[in-house]
Amino acid sequence: MISKIPFWKLVRKDGKIVAVMLYKDKNGRKLVALGSNGTSEGKEAIKKMFMEELKTQRAYGEISGPALKFVMKFFESELKNVLIPAKTVSKILGKDVEITGEFTYTRQIGGSKEEKIMYGKEGQRIE
Repeated sequence: MISKIPFWKLVRKDGKIVAVMLYKDKNGRKLVALGSNGTSEGKEAIKKMFMEELKTQRAYGEISGPALKFVMKFFESELKNVLIPAKTVSKILGKDVEITGEFTYTRQIGGSKEEKIMYGKEGQRIE
C-alpha cells in the first residue's frame, strides 16, 4: 500500500491513529480514501482535515457512499464552491462516467456502479 499511495495524512490521539486521509498522484494530488476509528476525536479530525482541503484546494477527489453523506452533512455549503461539473469528470479521470446530474455521476467500481461527486482542483502535484 505504501508504494501505491505515496501521501498519507494521519492524526494520532494518545499514540493511536484516529483519522487518515490517503492520496495518489493521479493527474495531481487525488484523495483516494479517508476514514476514522469512529470515535468523536476521529470524526472531528476528519472534519478538520477535510475543511482544510476545501480551503486550500491543494487536492481533488471523488466522494461516494458513507463519506459523501458525512461530507454533505458537515460541508454542503463549502463543497458547492469547489464541485467539478460532472461533464468534465471523464476527461479528468480518463474513464467513462454516466452523468446523472450537474455534479453527480456514476461509474463502475469493483463491478458495481457507484454514484459520486468530484471536488477540488486537479493538477496539484504531490511534492
